[in-house]
Amino acid sequence: MATDIDDIIDVEQQTELDSVDWSDSVAVSPDISVEIHKVEEVEVEARVAGEIGGPAISVTVAISNDTEADLDPTLVTVTAAGADDAPLTPLFNEPAAPFVEPVSASTTGTAVYVFHLPEDAERPITITVNPAPSAPVAVFTGALS
Repeated sequence: MATDIDDIIDVEQQTELDSVDWSDSVAVSPDISVEIHKVEEVEVEARVAGEIGGPAISVTVAISNDTEADLDPTLVTVTAAGADDAPLTPLFNEPAAPFVEPVSASTTGTAVYVFHLPEDAERPITITVNPAPSAPVAVFTGALS
C-alpha cells in the first residue's frame, strides 16, 4: 500500500524502563544489558563551521550482548537531557567515539557519546540508551560530581 505525506502511520511506542542511577546495570532483555561506565564534564573544541565548542559531558556506554547475533551499531541510540527534560545537543567533537562496529555476539562493546552542557542545564542529567528498536529503553539519572 502506497503512502503519501498526508498519511498518518501508527507507530508502537517503545517501552521505557524505570530510571536507575548511573552506577547501575540495566537488563533490556534476558541477553542484552546496558551500563554507563563513566560520565564526566569536558571542554570540547569546535573545529569546523557549525560545530559547538565549550562545556560538555562525555558519556561512556557499555552494551553487553549475550545473544547469538551481532547488534547493529546503526540502531543504537543514546540521548541526554536535563531535569526539565530539555534535550542536550549531541556533539561529535573529541572525545566522541560512538558505536560504529557491531557489538559481536557474546561480547561487550563500549562507546563514548558527547553532549553540549549549557550552563543553565537543569540537574540531574538523564541519559537514555536503546541498543535496538525492539528492545526497551534503559534510563539512567545522576548528578555530575
